Amino acid sequence: MAKKKRAGKKKYVSPAEQQRLQEAQYKKLFFDKLRHLCLQIGDVSLYSLIPPAERDLMYRFRGAPLKVAAASGAKIPKRMMDALAQTIKSQQLFMELEVVKDSGKMMTFADYFLVGHPLEHMLSKEEIIFPGKERFDDYVALREERLNIYGSGLEGICNAVCWVFDDLEKKYLYTYTLDVIVPALDRGIPMPQNEDYSSKEWMAFVKQDFRMHHKATIGTYPLE
Repeated sequence: MAKKKRAGKKKYVSPAEQQRLQEAQYKKLFFDKLRHLCLQIGDVSLYSLIPPAERDLMYRFRGAPLKVAAASGAKIPKRMMDALAQTIKSQQLFMELEVVKDSGKMMTFADYFLVGHPLEHMLSKEEIIFPGKERFDDYVALREERLNIYGSGLEGICNAVCWVFDDLEKKYLYTYTLDVIVPALDRGIPMPQNEDYSSKEWMAFVKQDFRMHHKATIGTYPLE
């Protein structure tokens, strides 16, 4: 009878290595989505037109996944809070925005906040110039329209979900607030003045959380 092979010991991965691997996965996901968006705008060659330094900055200022939390003191049962959060988040995956006018190409609200908006922001800066930038003009042309649709659409999602759960619970009126914050900027972290980008000051600076965090805070108002 053949002997069973002993399962090898699971390789230890340090917290620092785990963080590095996770960061690599996040970067790959972001740049894969950016390549796909470039393909939707025109063709995948647009991706290589964006200077690597600008791509890295876009990654630093990417949108973080929408966070849904209960307001301080809000009396929301956990199962109800979980349902509210899941419903609001999942709707972001169904609602879409047009990439280029009349192209039929669409991106979800979630992908817009993660990749689409940082790309718009970078392209809209007049001081950023690179060969082929004009090939993104049709995408940038919809910037204001997309921002308005996204903002009102996300409010509509929260409003509709809170209204539905009001009806289900019949105990509370659910309310919400929406905020976008960039932790590093909100904490007033100063940019290093020296031009040595390999210095400890710069290395510490770029490790700060520059992501845009979108947060929906759910509150309650007791019904009589």
